[in-house]
Amino acid sequence: MMKKRMMAKTETKIENRIGRSLAEHTKDLLTAYRCIVEPLSLSDMEKRNIYIVCVLHDLGKINSKFQNILAEKLTPEELLETSLSSKEIKHNLLSPAFMLPILDKMDEISEIDRSIMTKAVMLHHGNFTKYMDIGFSSIQEAIYFDIVEDIVEKKAQFDFSDLEELLKESLEIDYHFSEAEINYDYYREYNDEIAVSLVEVPTEEALNKYKQQYIEIKGFLNLLDHIASSREGQPFKYNFTKDELMQNDEKLLGFIRKRTGKASANFNEIQQNVMKYQDSSIVITEAFTSSGKTVCDDRLIAPKKLYLAPNRISAMSFYEEACEKYQKENVGVLHGAIHLYASESKNEEEEGIQLSLEEIELARNFVKPYILATVDQLAIAIFKHTNYEKTLAVLKDARVCVDELHLLSPRMFQAFLLLMDYAVKHLNTKFHLMTATLPTIYQEKLAQLTQRNTKLEVSVNKAVELEDHTKNVLLSMSKSEKNVESICKKALENKQQVLIIRNTIDDVIKTYQKLRTSLGATVQIQCLHSRFREEELKALYRNIIEQKGTIWIATQTVEIALDIDFPVVISDLAPMDSLVQRMGRNNRKGNMPDGGQFYLLPYKEQKIYPEDLLISTEKLIKASMKDSKKKETVLLTMNDRKELLEKFYEEKKVNTYFEKEFARATYAIKKIFGLTHFTELTGDTIMYDNEPYQNVAETKKEAEKYFRDAEMKIKIYLEEDAREIESKEDLLGKGIAISGRLLYRLKQNNALYEKYRGVYILRKNVYEYGEESGLIFKSIESTI
Repeated sequence: MMKKRMMAKTETKIENRIGRSLAEHTKDLLTAYRCIVEPLSLSDMEKRNIYIVCVLHDLGKINSKFQNILAEKLTPEELLETSLSSKEIKHNLLSPAFMLPILDKMDEISEIDRSIMTKAVMLHHGNFTKYMDIGFSSIQEAIYFDIVEDIVEKKAQFDFSDLEELLKESLEIDYHFSEAEINYDYYREYNDEIAVSLVEVPTEEALNKYKQQYIEIKGFLNLLDHIASSREGQPFKYNFTKDELMQNDEKLLGFIRKRTGKASANFNEIQQNVMKYQDSSIVITEAFTSSGKTVCDDRLIAPKKLYLAPNRISAMSFYEEACEKYQKENVGVLHGAIHLYASESKNEEEEGIQLSLEEIELARNFVKPYILATVDQLAIAIFKHTNYEKTLAVLKDARVCVDELHLLSPRMFQAFLLLMDYAVKHLNTKFHLMTATLPTIYQEKLAQLTQRNTKLEVSVNKAVELEDHTKNVLLSMSKSEKNVESICKKALENKQQVLIIRNTIDDVIKTYQKLRTSLGATVQIQCLHSRFREEELKALYRNIIEQKGTIWIATQTVEIALDIDFPVVISDLAPMDSLVQRMGRNNRKGNMPDGGQFYLLPYKEQKIYPEDLLISTEKLIKASMKDSKKKETVLLTMNDRKELLEKFYEEKKVNTYFEKEFARATYAIKKIFGLTHFTELTGDTIMYDNEPYQNVAETKKEAEKYFRDAEMKIKIYLEEDAREIESKEDLLGKGIAISGRLLYRLKQNNALYEKYRGVYILRKNVYEYGEESGLIFKSIESTI
């Protein structure tokens, strides 16, 4: 009779294979370890501990209940005969039964290291709270029945040779699976705080050191585990090579020359100066729109880079340009619809058996050397969501760029400051903050950060602003939305392209429907908003960057990271910082000597922007028009726009808004962590005051309470796509991002159903989908 191997996973991409054995999965982790962890600036002891937990983390899968769950999915005829024990105990809680006797054979492992490593393994799936009610006797019973009686005592029926060989090769230990090599009594001691009882003098500094070790070990274990599960031994590239970093400038110059069409193009002044700050922990590049800030970031090299935009569409819009600079295979995109925290609908019974669709896509993107994401996807880690440690692991030795810092809301900025405070000090992360201008209160917050963290060396790379009259815009205030049609007709007569920027998707769609009716079917009209399939959004951004089409109607997503130049732009009223960004899409290349035509639609109440910011913006615009010769229009140079932006930040209402929002943000964070009013809010406070394994924000709802203005997105799929889907991976690229609020409304109206775990399908009877308009709900007003 052929002996049965211990299995680890149900799914495999290798042909003619069923499942993945425990030894094979462990080897996959070690392959990922060599690629990711070995090059990092961790100590030899830290690398050793991560390596050991990679080898030992899944040994708890050697239990009859887990193996039978796999057998039901793989080969039902191989079900094991099992003892009558209680309900299944998760494999991660059982791994120390094997792990601790193995660690006992390793003299170099201290008692504190052993404690930290064991807790990281026990909690590498789920979180501490989930296991609080599991009794000591339940663990012992599972070890005795599910491990010893059902498997170890029947060793003749099973093939342990591959695992025993792996342990000998990887750890240089002779370990043979037997009852004598099982620990029954470990669980009681691992309900306590990390290492407190083991430290002779438990000072705050000493305890924080061990808490940080736990964060690193669990973070890298989860990262390597998910990458190993999604790659299954296939090669991948986590960092840029040394050759790529050395050739970086040469490739960038080639990119610039290709884009500008100038054979002799070179780096401009701020792009040259930025290299002085290559080693600074925080670099601030302050330069106005279209000054070349992005190339500044490109020049600041690092083995791994993350580029963060204020919103998910801006991150996606930068994808094509990033692929051109860094090669497509090196670029990953973390869409806002992928949660970096646990899905509410996640089926715990399948945890550790196979990755969810979200986890697969997340792992595929995390391995890329250059990652595009939104600020909230990193900032949310401060709330210690389930698996937050994995996000922090990716930041180790990385460089993070934040685009258009001044556009971050106070809540987002406050959260990100705390992440920077922690990451610079403990993860050797470097940050590059890019902004057109930095509001005074933001400067003050950064100054407070550097005063309390000596590792934060802030360098400012500031462009010298020269008077530039080639990129002027002629700003006109339209008295009615009805003028949109006449402006478009006039532009069509003059053979000019038009960009219309509306503040909401509803208004984008309504404008599209009106123009489609009035201008006829022959005019090219294209919408651009978040409710397109992801693969189609990429194509749309490619088209708009190449300036294809006649009329584009978009949300504020076109404000950032798009090198586009329209002779005619029509825009809703927005806060001055956003409005200046939109002006940067008009006469951007300076080809219109009399100025680009920029039409501003009248103020109307909406929930997108605070009223005080809109009123202050409108007041400043009207004041500048009074000073102009024509009164109804004003010609704005680049410097004029910068002065308007600076005046905006000096406005009393604007300052009051920022002060109140920062105060509310600070109060909200302290409330979430149970901190007193007098507690200083720092990165160390939020990471270490509570035990690192005690997750704070365990669901997306708690995160949304704080990031209410950067609402987390959820993917849905159209029924017309779902009917043809045979495997979950076929869904990749077809998701459409909607808000959690809209998902809730759709659920209430029975407008969608759940096809796979956490995969929602929209019913055909409630929507229309077009390549020009995207997703339209048949009853927009009642649904959204």
